Amino acid sequence: MCKNMSSKRYLLICILSLLFGLLTAQNQYDFGFDLMIQKYENEKTDTYYLNYISADINLTKTLRLNVENHFRKSDNEPGDYLEKSYDYLYANLSYSNEKLSSNLSVLNRNHGNSDYLSLYFDLDNGFYKKNNRNILSYSLDYYEHGLTLNNTVRYKQDDFRRRKRLSGLWNYYDDQKTALMYNGELKYQFVKGISVGASVFTKNENNDVYDHNSLSFNLNYEHTFDYFKWLDVQTEWIWNQSDLIQHKNQIVTHARFKYRMGTNLNAFLSAYNHMVYQNDTHEFLLASNYLRTQLKYNFNYDLNAESYVLTGAKYSEENYASAIFAEIKNHIWHQVYFSYGYQYKQVVINTHTIQLMWYFMPYSHIYYSYQMVNDNDFYSKYNTMNIGMLWSF
Repeated sequence: MCKNMSSKRYLLICILSLLFGLLTAQNQYDFGFDLMIQKYENEKTDTYYLNYISADINLTKTLRLNVENHFRKSDNEPGDYLEKSYDYLYANLSYSNEKLSSNLSVLNRNHGNSDYLSLYFDLDNGFYKKNNRNILSYSLDYYEHGLTLNNTVRYKQDDFRRRKRLSGLWNYYDDQKTALMYNGELKYQFVKGISVGASVFTKNENNDVYDHNSLSFNLNYEHTFDYFKWLDVQTEWIWNQSDLIQHKNQIVTHARFKYRMGTNLNAFLSAYNHMVYQNDTHEFLLASNYLRTQLKYNFNYDLNAESYVLTGAKYSEENYASAIFAEIKNHIWHQVYFSYGYQYKQVVINTHTIQLMWYFMPYSHIYYSYQMVNDNDFYSKYNTMNIGMLWSF
């Protein structure tokens, strides 16, 4: 498995090297890596390595190609949906003009040394180990005089190794799960700033319990008061048909308000409300509320706007995820930046993060970060160190 993944990665590097001959000012190439060392209190140290390469190329004025590869390897023990390695390859060919856009993409992900897990409800079939996933996707979008039509078709194929106990002995089988999905959305802006929309989603798997159909209608309002103030509100009613979703009818409302207080100071407020319909009492009940506010000040002396102080809070009582957070990032020498961040999350986690970054090109940097986490819910502490680079050109 690892040998195949490495060969595929080297083949991709060769392909990208050939594509470098097409290099123009409008093309973009990225290379990055990250080495993460994580140490839990009174436990062994885990090491993770990730590298990333991509090419985003204009083939013509309307045709664009994007290719990406992610490779991750770790020394952790498999389990809890982790694996010791994976290789992720993605390619997307897109076409766009003033009215039409279309995308054809393929994704392949190989899992290396994953664990056997109860991935499906029918445990009579035993336990499954993830080996490979393939996804083929096609989308077609159309825009015309306030009318937007989006269509996406996706086919997914998962290859597993299945383990089942028969007569006291373990037996192993190759297995495969497939799914076909469609998502369509129609949106019409009948006056400036106000639009209505409807969408449909359907998923058909070879295991009926995972089939899912939904229909939704939404109303959107967007208004720019002036250069300093902007508001966006969306309300959506969703009907679901799925064995895995308890409440068939749901209403979701999301509002965002942005306020620019001068050149350097910006405020942001986001509110989210989720209601579900209870069939036996015939009433809507609160599922969750979410409120986030943030204030950011950019320092004048940094022309790149990378020096700032940020503070904020979020309220999510139903999800036990309320938190306060703050971060400061400062230009300390040439193109070197230092940042410190703190987050306190309700019940669960206190997090301190420090980071040192050197921008050796406008959009490329080398970084070092150290994070200290105190998980009050599970009475554990762990530290994480990252060293990495992103090179974009």
